[in-house]
Amino acid sequence: MSKFSRRKLMHWAAGSALGSALFGGFLGRRAWAQSVPFVDLALSPGGTGLWKLDQAGRIASLGTALPLDDASIIPCIRPSPYVAMAAWPAGTSAGEGVIALTLDGQFRAFGSLNLKLLQLVLERTSPLSSKRLPYAAFAVMPDGNGAWALDLMGRLSTFGNATDFGEGTILPCYTPSPYVAMVPTPLGDGLYALTQNGQIRTFGNATQLGDGSIAPCVEPVPFVALAITPEGDGLWALDLLGRVRTIGNATPFGDATVQPCYHPSPYVAMVRTPSGEGLYALTKSSQLRTFGDALDFSAPLP
Repeated sequence: MSKFSRRKLMHWAAGSALGSALFGGFLGRRAWAQSVPFVDLALSPGGTGLWKLDQAGRIASLGTALPLDDASIIPCIRPSPYVAMAAWPAGTSAGEGVIALTLDGQFRAFGSLNLKLLQLVLERTSPLSSKRLPYAAFAVMPDGNGAWALDLMGRLSTFGNATDFGEGTILPCYTPSPYVAMVPTPLGDGLYALTQNGQIRTFGNATQLGDGSIAPCVEPVPFVALAITPEGDGLWALDLLGRVRTIGNATPFGDATVQPCYHPSPYVAMVRTPSGEGLYALTKSSQLRTFGDALDFSAPLP
């Protein structure tokens, strides 16, 4: 696997959304008190609500998503900014809620989750690397029996019954770039990981879709988020400006709808609707952009 120099990683971190989490978390509380950026988005069971996670580990609810109480599994031993979260699969014995991941690999649970069961599911089963890097993405198995975390170099950490897929597969012309997002296949037997420059790494039974890369626009902009179609035969990738690119059989949705009071802000996260016919995209400042059949949460629900 290609290696990054510390200088390159720090240069990237200084100018990216995840990078702001890295520096914001280590430069003290003063920056947090002024403005706490949002970092991730999750769909509630039923698909008519959303949860938004900020860098300080606070959850905001939209639509029919229930307000989530803090049910921390492990108290934060070290202050560290939050970078990712995943909604726990509906219908599992663990209950309902989300798991949030910090930059340095600490977990925090929210909602009515079975903490004893989650402690087993989130028990690390892969060895710790001697050269640890910040985590960038987190995904839960579809059956709720395990999870994966991805660091900036594309290395996987496995928890519970999640399969260790090794280093994955990339194209021969792969150009080193920090990893920013990850999604599991519908069956949980593989993973797709996205780099900041739009390259896709496949793990396990995830099949290559297209040529394994996402063609940038005329002016290349860093990618920040990834979503998979319900059938697993296509991907959507979101860039920092809110533009969505497709790979495989993912449907192009064209221009999106934004809130009336929209102010320009970098995009940081994306989730698809249950039907796969729409997307929600979240900005760093908590504004929401909708594509396709995604609901408008600024309007009253019927």
